[in-house]
Amino acid sequence: MDILRETLAFDDPFSDMVDAVESESAEDDTFERILAKLKIPMDYPVAFIHISAETIKHLQSQGIDTLIQAIHFGQGLALDAQIGADLRTFINGLGLIDEASVMQHLPYRRSVGNLHLAEAVGLIARDLDEPVQLELLSQAGVSLSDDQEALRKGATPSSIEASLQITMERFDALCAWFTEEAEELEHICKKGESVERYFIPINESRREYVATTLARAKFGIPKSERRGVLGKLSGLFGH
Repeated sequence: MDILRETLAFDDPFSDMVDAVESESAEDDTFERILAKLKIPMDYPVAFIHISAETIKHLQSQGIDTLIQAIHFGQGLALDAQIGADLRTFINGLGLIDEASVMQHLPYRRSVGNLHLAEAVGLIARDLDEPVQLELLSQAGVSLSDDQEALRKGATPSSIEASLQITMERFDALCAWFTEEAEELEHICKKGESVERYFIPINESRREYVATTLARAKFGIPKSERRGVLGKLSGLFGH
């Protein structure tokens, strides 16, 4: 009887199917559980993930709009796929719950969890071209080295202006997502309080200065007057 029971259990296809489904289900919700642990919203817009523009464009062309959709799509990418290597890098770091790695791609706040506007603006600041960063630092009154000044002046005002226009549009989109934090930041900017303190969680002085300058432009220059942002920045800093 024992031999028969063992034989039936071994040959039971339904049992094998259940095991396979259970295994697949456990595997499928791994990243949902990780995101929940880190308090990261699964519906965070894919356009806000800091991976290459090419990868973002490819994801959106596949109808992928959210963070969790991007993660599941990335899990299915072949290792030798020509596009999506940066997405796989992000997924690997997230799978290991490597906070430092996650912070390279998402505005995650270490030890507190969740995503935050200050870090989101900090990531925008990080990804700006060097001459644009230097221009914003100069506008904020930060002293630049001779080499940095040369690099800043080597960029055409039109190229910096174009980059700032795109940056401000992305800032607007972030504020539409982080509504409560955006209201807080707007209050700070308009009341003349210390904007710099708001961006301390970025924990990198250069990016904090750039983020502060962007915030002052965002809430100090009306959308209708944003054409020519570069020229209006000086007035915000009393130049």
